[in-house]
Amino acid sequence: MLKIDWIWGTAPPGTALAELRRTKGLTQAQLASRVGCSRPTLIALERAFTGCVATLLRVLAILGIRRPLRITNVRQGRSLAPAHDLVMTPPDLAATIIAHFANRVHGRVLDPARGGGGFFDRFSNYLERDWCELADGRNFLEWRAPVN
Repeated sequence: MLKIDWIWGTAPPGTALAELRRTKGLTQAQLASRVGCSRPTLIALERAFTGCVATLLRVLAILGIRRPLRITNVRQGRSLAPAHDLVMTPPDLAATIIAHFANRVHGRVLDPARGGGGFFDRFSNYLERDWCELADGRNFLEWRAPVN
């Protein structure tokens, strides 16, 4: 697991952002306008430190914070990628993605990197399903059959 610490001040991140915003003389509405987000989005960021990373980065830039985060659990010289660069899509995320596109998927589908089956196992039974997985000798770059 990757651990990220807030290094600007000792207050919780949302509280620190609110305090800095006030010291810069900005209201929530003014900062939200400059960031290009809604005031409720800014409120959620300041109260619960929730929201999207892009919004957080815009807020930090406007407030003048250049390096607010640091990775604390990676030893010097080690990669952040897991062993062999294998990153499996969590099953719940795969199900959400498949559900989003379900009404547009038909015919034959191909999972180009089956891995643990996060996507392949969740494709609907009415589809003609196939897969590739380099570790199992089925190289996606050698796939020739058409898919929809």
